Amino acid sequence: MYRLTLTIHTQTDPHDLLYLLHAKIKDTVKVEKMDYSLLSPRPTTDEHHGGHTELDPSQQEATETT
Repeated sequence: MYRLTLTIHTQTDPHDLLYLLHAKIKDTVKVEKMDYSLLSPRPTTDEHHGGHTELDPSQQEATETT
């Protein structure tokens, strides 16, 4: 069995390309399994590593259970 890994970095939305590649690969070779992951762009100015985790008082009251 062979495994093919393809990594593409692009500034354009790749959904049409994914559909095209998926169809062409299935037409060309027998496929046992095919999956992919698409990493969407996110702003580099936002904090993505936890950041501020304390709740303000209004959020604390809403999360309390009695």
